[in-house]
Amino acid sequence: MYVDATFDYKSYYAPHIDKKLGGYGYSSEEVGYHWLRHDESRQHSDTGIAFKKYQSDTFVDLALQRKDVPAEQRPPPTTAFVPHPLFIENGWEKVTILTSTPTGRPDVAPLDEEFDYGKLTNDIEETLSELGQEYAPRMAEWREWIDARPKTQADLASHSSLPSWGDWPRRPVEGASTVGAGPAEIARSIVLASSVTMRAPRRITSSVGDGSEGAAASKANKADDESCRGPEVRQRTNRVTTSDRV
Repeated sequence: MYVDATFDYKSYYAPHIDKKLGGYGYSSEEVGYHWLRHDESRQHSDTGIAFKKYQSDTFVDLALQRKDVPAEQRPPPTTAFVPHPLFIENGWEKVTILTSTPTGRPDVAPLDEEFDYGKLTNDIEETLSELGQEYAPRMAEWREWIDARPKTQADLASHSSLPSWGDWPRRPVEGASTVGAGPAEIARSIVLASSVTMRAPRRITSSVGDGSEGAAASKANKADDESCRGPEVRQRTNRVTTSDRV
């Protein structure tokens, strides 16, 4: 599908976005939120908008290093870290994204000044030049298509239309599984016995939340990271020797 132009949604929504909104994206230290829900029924959020860290209520992961678990659940700095299963419980966080509602429809975004249909035509001619007898009809099709493209800002505004969304498929709900009591179940029980469960701290800021829980967790984690920077601790926690299994 070829898109002649896009709407300038950035300018359209900019005056209406909550200036306090933040904390939901990725960074060098945090994993971003994966689910944004427009909760018209107000089932999960009285603002009608909610974020969720993961799609499942309990996200299953594997903690491979100290930084993968909260500071309060880490072993002492001088103790070797043992990888173990990690269960992260997370729920919906209500937020506000728009503090007011825009009206009308957005304008068409400005044209790319560097794009030139003349240069495009030349490129197509050069590409099709080796087709021999097929060149003329193929090139005629391309010229017809290029002639039909809107090429000015006014043309784009008159031809543009808002997108329509279909019924997007939803992820199926997984049913309960049954596991036998054989060796596999025994091994599974042993592994799960070493697992750690944590709750994802609420990090998003908006007009209905200050993200203080996430900020406190980050501060505690950084403080613990600093405690592991001594040379004797680095050797204990990070060094890999020939006898190590990785």
